[in-house]
Amino acid sequence: MLKNLSLALSITTLTLITGCSSQEIKANNSSPTPETAVATPTETTEAASPTPETAVATPTETTEAASQTPETAATPSLVSKDLERLQRNKACPACDLSGANLADAELEGIDLSRVNLSNANLDRANLSRATLKGANLSNASLNGTILNQANLSDANLNSVILNKAQLNYISLIGANLKDAKLSGTRLSGNFSKADLSGADLSDTDLSGVYQGQGNNLSGANLSGANLSGANLMDVIFTGANLNKANLKSAKMYPNALAQAQLKETIMPDGTIRK
Repeated sequence: MLKNLSLALSITTLTLITGCSSQEIKANNSSPTPETAVATPTETTEAASPTPETAVATPTETTEAASQTPETAATPSLVSKDLERLQRNKACPACDLSGANLADAELEGIDLSRVNLSNANLDRANLSRATLKGANLSNASLNGTILNQANLSDANLNSVILNKAQLNYISLIGANLKDAKLSGTRLSGNFSKADLSGADLSDTDLSGVYQGQGNNLSGANLSGANLSGANLMDVIFTGANLNKANLKSAKMYPNALAQAQLKETIMPDGTIRK
């Protein structure tokens, strides 16, 4: 009996030990490892939140794009001050009026010497007897503008638009009118040493030009222009278009038109070129 009791106790002890081992194994397999449990929330947080660099950079870039540079902001202010000075004093020598809108303005007899009027709008403005000596009018618009008896000596009128403007008894001594547009305009006065190369002078009346010596009209369009009786001594006509132009009684050297286009042109002696 003692032998049987000892055997029974041994079997019971073995069963208890085996049961505990099985439960420990199951518990170990079902619980996550510490590394997995900690890593998962960290990775989720990092993926959801933007990096500090992205969050900071976006408003800075937006502010820089929206803000104006100091130079751009200052320009309108300068022009406005000079416009006020012009209206107050009726004179504004050496002022900066670039890009200003002076269409239909009454500026008769005003002093605008050395003024910057580049890209300005002066359409139909009255600048009779105005002083614009040494002024910058490049790329300005002066359609129908009145410039009778104005002084534009040494002025920069490069690529200016002067279509159908009034330029009677004007002074353009040494002025730069390269590539200017003067179609249908009547000009009279002193144009000596003015550069009109590449200018559009089609259908222009230049009969009243009493001083045109030393003009550069190379490559200019003078088709249909009236130059009858004009003083054109020493004028350069190389490559100029003088088709259907009237040169009757114009004063010029015999070979001045050797390299010009002369189809149906009325020559100084009254003959017509075929």
